[in-house]
This record gives sequence, C-alpha cells and structure tokens, in this order.
Amino acid sequence: GFFPSTESSIATQPVIETELVCVTRKDHPLARHAEIDLRQLVGQTVAVVDHHLGATFNMQQILHDALGNHGLITTNQSLAALNMVVHGGAVAVLHPLTVPQHLLDILHVARFEPREQVTFAIFYSRRRPLSRIVSKFMVAIRDSARVQGALLDSMGIPFTVTM
Repeated sequence: GFFPSTESSIATQPVIETELVCVTRKDHPLARHAEIDLRQLVGQTVAVVDHHLGATFNMQQILHDALGNHGLITTNQSLAALNMVVHGGAVAVLHPLTVPQHLLDILHVARFEPREQVTFAIFYSRRRPLSRIVSKFMVAIRDSARVQGALLDSMGIPFTVTM
C-alpha cells in the first residue's frame, strides 16, 4: 500500500481502500469458508508477496511469526504467488486486485484474519497543475476500480473507491 506523503510539495489522492485476502483453489478444503484466519493456515503452504514495506511487509511478518519458515513462501511477484495457487501448490495472501477475473471460476477469494488494510493512492506535485492526460488517467483508474469493486463487494470483500 501507499502512505500519505508528509512532503508539502507532494499531494496524495487516495483511490482505493481494501484489505489483503486469502486465495485458494475452489477444490481446496479451505474454499468452503467465506473468511479464513491465521490458525487455519497452519500446516498449509502459504505464498505471500513481500515488497519490504506497507501491508505486504506486515503480512509477511505476521505469517512468518505464525508459520515459521516451514510452509511460507515469499515472492516479490503477485503473479508467482497466484500461479502457485492455480497449480495447487499453495494458498496465498494477496491484494484482491491481483486476482484476475477470468480465474474466478477456479479460485476462491476469502476475507483473511488478521485484517491488513491497503490503501492505494496517486501522488502528484502541488506545484504544477495536473495535465489533461493525468486527469483522464485518474478518471480511468477510478472507473475501473468501481467495476472491480462491485465484483469484490459481491464476494464479501470490502473495497471502497475513495476518489
């Protein structure tokens, strides 16, 4: 996730608020749960993305403390974690936007406890007006997020478009 900037010349526009989710194959025993908690992951192979900051770093630490090095796979690529799930090698804790819509027929997305909130934001200079292309880009992101948000909300995953 991104954090508000304290730099006075940089503006921060939050776009999306959501939380990390647990992703399994639909044929996995955990897929029958709308919410999955940390205790249910003991004994599972779990993939998590670690970007060394923010929500993913916090989650990697939480999972490491609970699972140790046994069964925890860290990667810097959401796609790698997702592919481990698709091929039955792991469950994953990911940002919900990393789960492509075309895979939802084989994947189950569940809320995960402990909750780890994620806010995505756009940063821009306060010293220069936004160009038309940047303004159009921000509108496109907002509109796309609304479509994805409706899908995630229908699955019980909190997702708010804040822009």
